[in-house]
Amino acid sequence: MTSQDTQDLGSTREKLIDTVITMLNENEQGRMKVQDIAKRAGLTTGAIYWCFKDRRDLIDTARAERYIKETLASMQASREEFEENARQGIPNVRGRYVVEMLGNPRLRRERVQVLAAAMTDPALGAAVRVAQQKIMAALVETFTSAQAAGIFRPDIDPVSLGAFVYSFAVGYAAIDLLDEAKPDPNAWLYLIGCVVQAFEVHPSPDARSAGMDFVHPQSPQ
Repeated sequence: MTSQDTQDLGSTREKLIDTVITMLNENEQGRMKVQDIAKRAGLTTGAIYWCFKDRRDLIDTARAERYIKETLASMQASREEFEENARQGIPNVRGRYVVEMLGNPRLRRERVQVLAAAMTDPALGAAVRVAQQKIMAALVETFTSAQAAGIFRPDIDPVSLGAFVYSFAVGYAAIDLLDEAKPDPNAWLYLIGCVVQAFEVHPSPDARSAGMDFVHPQSPQ
């Protein structure tokens, strides 16, 4: 394969992924036949099989790309929010990322699907690992800054704290199928606030002050 072929392959692959992400966002999953995707992208069906093993491979890859982009964008927003609160002396690890993970069933469900697909697809697994590393790096840097600002105790390992908060945020996916026994999202956030107090140099008088209120969940997509 020449360098031009490689460039064309990458460009076509990216166009197909962007097309499927758009169709997913528009809830057009029922119209995602190979012919529909190719027509929407302005390409031939052969282009799909040139870039991907099959239709399922393309859709899984697009889901992963969407999940990675949304997660990193949410994580960045949370980081900026945390840093602004830190400047005001307000601890808040329950930022936008945690709240959106709780309030968006589709995002949690997609995360499980993406991680499952990544276990059998080396290329997808590599992309997901990069995203996970970026999330952890952002969390660790944020908590390290909070320690330097005197908000969090200096004896707490920021890497362990990052892993703790990350697992709390995504762990809610494990109980999505529960009914009566499913905890209330506000109670879940309140619990996070209570636990976070153990990390603070000067614990807040109320665990709720450690984070924002929960926004009502979006409808599943």
